[in-house]
Amino acid sequence: MTGFTPTQLHKSASTLSDSQESRLLIIDDDADLRALLLRKFRAEGFHVDEASSVHMATERLYEAAYDLIILDLMMVPESGYVLFDFLKSDPKFKWIPLIVLSGHQDLDEKVKCLELGADDYVTKPFQFRELKARVGRMLTRAREYEHIAFRDALTGVYNRRYFDNYLAVELQKIQRTHASSTLVLLDIDRFKGVNDTYGHPIGDLVLQGMAHLLKENLRQSDFVARFGGEEFVIMLGGASEREAMRVMNELLGKVREHVMAHVEDQQIRITFSGGLAAWEPGVSRAEWISRADQMLYAAKQAGRNQCAGWSQRGSSDTPEEASEAGVPQRLPLVLVVDESKMMHAILTAKLAELSLQTVSVTQREAAIAFVQEHEVDLCIMDASVPNLRSLSKRKNIKIFAITDHAQEKERLAAGFTADERMAKPFSLVELEMRLKKLMFVDNG
Repeated sequence: MTGFTPTQLHKSASTLSDSQESRLLIIDDDADLRALLLRKFRAEGFHVDEASSVHMATERLYEAAYDLIILDLMMVPESGYVLFDFLKSDPKFKWIPLIVLSGHQDLDEKVKCLELGADDYVTKPFQFRELKARVGRMLTRAREYEHIAFRDALTGVYNRRYFDNYLAVELQKIQRTHASSTLVLLDIDRFKGVNDTYGHPIGDLVLQGMAHLLKENLRQSDFVARFGGEEFVIMLGGASEREAMRVMNELLGKVREHVMAHVEDQQIRITFSGGLAAWEPGVSRAEWISRADQMLYAAKQAGRNQCAGWSQRGSSDTPEEASEAGVPQRLPLVLVVDESKMMHAILTAKLAELSLQTVSVTQREAAIAFVQEHEVDLCIMDASVPNLRSLSKRKNIKIFAITDHAQEKERLAAGFTADERMAKPFSLVELEMRLKKLMFVDNG
């Protein structure tokens, strides 16, 4: 609470939160105005940095993460306009709220700044109370938007959408600096059993507890997001795979000891499986995720309650040692049976993201012949094929039925059964979650 008087302690909780947790960057070549704003904002509890030029501002932006920028337009030798393109063209900076300070009250200039990406325009001279109110409201709105758009509502960690954006930015930085970074995909073991036995409210408590332990036991600089269902993704910046493995094994030990929920006199404890992959030169974003996903599957297949790393694969001399190291022996094989070429393209693209081998056929006869000759783990199909259904049951192949609503009613009436089913049009996010439960949880 440094910097607050007893009177200020009675301010709204949102104002306190905004000031205590927010970092501002003030860019102005007027030393007296910078000093005044630094002193007043710091007295309100904000973390504030300053820059006297465009060049210094760009250096500051690469050194720290800012929640809001206050930019003076009329600077020498470069005007504030130079920063507009820089800020709005870089995905790391384009979402930072920007307030422009200017001595001009010309309407055309105001409109120009707003069209270029400014979020607010304040003319000099101004009252500090007004500027502070604009800053506070903008920070509150930004946080509200972030929580709605980029946070998982249940656990409070980032969601898959934000992770996709974050990874793109992180990969740019890694490719430029060649810094170490390890990606971890983590899946709670036997989570479906928790939901089935104790109900979804208890399952939600487990997810919240897992997210809490991740945030409490990782560094502030580490990134955590809910990847989907009971799966989380972690980015350990600056960590080699060996270092990341040590961190994850320590975390696994803490998770084992922690009671996630109580049901009457029962204590709910969990374990997790993790797949690790350090970035290597030339590896794309999709391949990086795929490597971590393959190792997550390997950890599941090796017995759960452990982590497996990409660099470990193939390092053992015997099959037993290879299994202990978490080396996948065979990727699951999925057969897609659908007459629609577009549906084939959508499904095979999604299955490839999940590191599942895919074969697509449009004819029922071809599907039956393929199942007879190959070891298929899952069949995704749009129509009930009697011969294929009986053959799948005999060979213990899981069935994922995708139908339109009319077909769904007919098949339910006809007693058609499947391990999973979805009706078109369906959510690709939900499809991914169901596929993972079917292939990686129920099986492993």
